[in-house]
Order: sequence, then structure tokens, then C-alpha cells
Amino acid sequence: MINKVLLKNFVSVIIPAVLGFVFTYLFSFYQQVQIKHLAWAIAALATYCLIMNFIYAAMAGKSNFTGAMLVGSVLKLLFSFVAIFVYSILFPAFFSSFALQYIMIYLIFTLFEIRYLLYLIKHQNKK
Repeated sequence: MINKVLLKNFVSVIIPAVLGFVFTYLFSFYQQVQIKHLAWAIAALATYCLIMNFIYAAMAGKSNFTGAMLVGSVLKLLFSFVAIFVYSILFPAFFSSFALQYIMIYLIFTLFEIRYLLYLIKHQNKK
């Protein structure tokens, strides 16, 4: 059981990271602008999601699981806003392209995070 949860955890982080890199690569052809900082953004989101998925798995079935899900989602959103804001100050020429790609990558990670959380909730309801 633990191995299946751990495998789902890694899949819910690796697949969005790969999709993020593919999306960034394809989008660079459309805009003809390559943003090298998106790899760092994908790595940061993947690391955050991996850590939060471990926390979610440890807290699954406990009374404060819903609160942990809410706090994790809000923190990820706040970190993303800060990342976009800092990028807009440091690199204003590439801001719109970065923001569009980052938001798409954020949505991909969020969809897979929701998928993982639904798996945890479903798995806990079976017990």
C-alpha cells in the first residue's frame, strides 16, 4: 500500500514536470523567445509538489488533512505570485511570455496535485 502511494506521488510530480518542459519547448517556437529561467521554475514547482505530496500522504485520514490541503494550495499560489512578481521586476522585457508559460505550468502541476489528493481521499474512504 505504501509503495503504491509513493509511486502515485512520484508520478504526480514527474509527469507534470515533463509536460512543463514539453510545453515550454513547443511554446518557444510559437513566440520565438526562449526563456531559460522556466527550467528553474519547473524544478521549484516539482520540488514543492513533491514535498507537499509527502506531507499529504502522511496526514491522510487525520482530522487536519483538509486544513493541510488548503494551506498547501494557498502557499503554492502565493509562491507563484511572488515568483511572477520578482520576474517582472528583474526581467521586464520577457515578463509576458514568462508569466503565460509559468501560469500554464502551474495549472498542469495543480491538476496533477488534485488528482493525487483525490486518490488519497478515495483510498482513505475505503478503509
